[in-house]
Amino acid sequence: MAPVRIGIIGDFNPKFETHVAMEPAAKEAAARIGVNLLRGSRLHAWCGDDWLDEEHFCNYGISEEYVARFEAAGLRIAARGVDGDVRAVEFADHPFFIATLFHPHRRPHHPLIAAFVEAAATSARLKVSLA
Repeated sequence: MAPVRIGIIGDFNPKFETHVAMEPAAKEAAARIGVNLLRGSRLHAWCGDDWLDEEHFCNYGISEEYVARFEAAGLRIAARGVDGDVRAVEFADHPFFIATLFHPHRRPHHPLIAAFVEAAATSARLKVSLA
């Protein structure tokens, strides 16, 4: 099977055969969006809630035709918007690998930022104890 040239987010170049990201019909300005956190995800555990109200500036999203491929590769969907679009993915077996299409850093004391700091501190302690 010949390799497929795949463009990634923001790379809508005709030379690529397919694109992982989809470009929206209309560009969005900054907005607040509702995000449904999927139970069983690390994002849900870190945030301690089923729902977040987040700032969103992204004009791209993940194409639904790639969701099954992402999941087969070990990524899982962690959050969807009220429109059903993917808003976050994560690797379950990684201490902290999460990608969001919203901006947790724009809100003071966001639980996702606290989870990142804790994961970094835990990693640092492990490295020190193994040295």
